[in-house]
Amino acid sequence: MPPPSASPAPAPDDFEDVVDDASSGDETWPPPSAAPSSLSPPSPNPPEPSPPPPAAGPSVTVVETTVTLTATEDGTLDDAAAVAALAEELGVDAERITLVPSFDGTLEEGATAEVKVVVEVEDAATVEAVEEKLGALDGGETDAFGESFEVTAVAAVVVTRPAPSPPAADTCDCEDADASDDCKATCDIFGAGLLFAGTALIIVIAAPIGGCVLLTLCIVLIVCCCCRSKGKKKAPSGTAARHQAYAVNVEPSKSPSQNFSKV
Repeated sequence: MPPPSASPAPAPDDFEDVVDDASSGDETWPPPSAAPSSLSPPSPNPPEPSPPPPAAGPSVTVVETTVTLTATEDGTLDDAAAVAALAEELGVDAERITLVPSFDGTLEEGATAEVKVVVEVEDAATVEAVEEKLGALDGGETDAFGESFEVTAVAAVVVTRPAPSPPAADTCDCEDADASDDCKATCDIFGAGLLFAGTALIIVIAAPIGGCVLLTLCIVLIVCCCCRSKGKKKAPSGTAARHQAYAVNVEPSKSPSQNFSKV
């Protein structure tokens, strides 16, 4: 049986055609998926953002009052401009001034309205100056609220100061000869408590030990007494011993009836 015929090898021209077909395709070599990525992998534990620093809390004194505005002509109150003008007159930051008008900002000529002015003062040395300047707004020298408005009245200025910090607690030194009476009384109570606790602790510890010692002594005394009583019974001495020896050695006398029977 003849061997199977092998497939014919491709001719050189056919091989060049195959290479040309592969190179003429749209696909690039190496494929994009095989190309190394230029982006680094994300970190498994990204750094946490640092917390913001704590906000400073200076002591603030609030100075407030209510001014009455009268419109000299039809006009609209510009809050931002009024705040900037008041900040310049009072010598404080504009961020520390708040206006609370009791109207929508527009007044007709001759109409009146009230505006509450609240000023926060951080520097305690300038509180009195701000208070005086707010109280003098009705002197006709200010145009902070605009040319269309005139301050005709100012209510009493209210100053709200921050709550004072609590006083430091007085320390009590029991060894101080100049300590207060309350401190001395506290020290006496504390010393008496320590003495009572120490005495109770000593009693609790010493009572069982003392009881064990007393019990041991009683047992020893009982054993000694028993040993002495047994020794006296085993070895009699003196007159009692001589009497016992005599009673054993003397033979009892015979009665007349015994003699007669023998005869």
